[in-house]
Amino acid sequence: MNTPKQPKKKMKVWCKVLLIIVTVLLLLIIAAAITINAIISHYYNMMSYTPIEDDTEIILPPDDPDYTEEKDDNGYVWVDPNNPDVTTSPPPELTPEEQGKLEDDIKDNVDDDYVMDFEDDVTNILLIGSDSRNLTSRGRSDTMIILTINKTTKQLVLTSLMRDIYLHIPTVDRYNRINAAYSWGGVSMLLDTIEENFKLHIDKYVRINFTGFTNVINGIGGIDVELSQKEIDYLKIQDTAKPGVVHLDGALALKYARCRYVSKSGQGSDFARTLRQREVLTIVFNKVKNMNFSTLDALLKEFLPQVATNLTQSEITGILFNAPSYAKYEVKSYRMPVNGAWNYARINGMSVLSVNFEKCIAALEKYINGEGDTSKSSEAAALAKDNYLKLTSAIWQPSDILKKNKKIIPV
Repeated sequence: MNTPKQPKKKMKVWCKVLLIIVTVLLLLIIAAAITINAIISHYYNMMSYTPIEDDTEIILPPDDPDYTEEKDDNGYVWVDPNNPDVTTSPPPELTPEEQGKLEDDIKDNVDDDYVMDFEDDVTNILLIGSDSRNLTSRGRSDTMIILTINKTTKQLVLTSLMRDIYLHIPTVDRYNRINAAYSWGGVSMLLDTIEENFKLHIDKYVRINFTGFTNVINGIGGIDVELSQKEIDYLKIQDTAKPGVVHLDGALALKYARCRYVSKSGQGSDFARTLRQREVLTIVFNKVKNMNFSTLDALLKEFLPQVATNLTQSEITGILFNAPSYAKYEVKSYRMPVNGAWNYARINGMSVLSVNFEKCIAALEKYINGEGDTSKSSEAAALAKDNYLKLTSAIWQPSDILKKNKKIIPV
């Protein structure tokens, strides 16, 4: 027996309309995704994608017992950490016994297998400022800043690593200043050195050279910085500027950011320089986040060709999508070593900083977790003053401030 055919049900009009709307929306979303991806690819391809393993060539200085990098300080200003108006003489050369004791203390820290551990909402990227004029030559790491994006505390944290920190450099098994690591073994050796000495694993970096820096400053129309008379004299703009807020172009901003011969906010020498570098980055960030697309497009075309990174396109995309949120984050600025955890020293003619890594590691971990500035404690200030008194009296006991206890303690 044949079953009678059922009449086809007609789709209601509102269902058809809804289906059309959903289809159009999906097509728009796909088109937008393709367009956005094309735009990001366009800018991403302007940069030099350089995996860490591609920058591992070891280039050591001449095998000459009399050779040391930057042996002559040539105008370096030695100041009281608590009073930048008080200058003093360079520290005495460490004896072989004192140098050996210092390196033994550094080795004790290196042998500690502790490594910081953070939640997924914390991202650390090493920003490297190279004194090279192009991406084909390595140069030296004139600037090393850890950029922390902390989504939990809604903070962007900039922590400078002072280039004169004396530490152990793995792979080549030598003791030297931290900026020698990049010069000798590139990004790979620098990241390994940071992890070994500061117990912080970083696997992402962004490198920019001097040309890129000046292009960025010029691209945003220069920056306004508050200068003292001494800073104006250093920049040689005394005929056109006076103390107060002064407008700087790219070349002057670079010279300002590299200055270590004039004190700044109670800090001298390389401490002042790293403070200026973080200051300039903060000013740039605040200007860029308010730019319109056409201005930003012109800036990126000048800036990105001078950048090398191992961030993938998908990682860059993620950062860009979150940029509106990051623009509202609080920007915090710190430096390593913290007050009370360093001392001047001279080794083989080099000006270096001997560091209490135990105290610095504890402070760095707090900074990254957004737990505030521990370097302003009364204990730290007292230790900084004690460091200065030891220096001026030429009594050099690095072991006084370097502890053998491997336990990480809060500060």
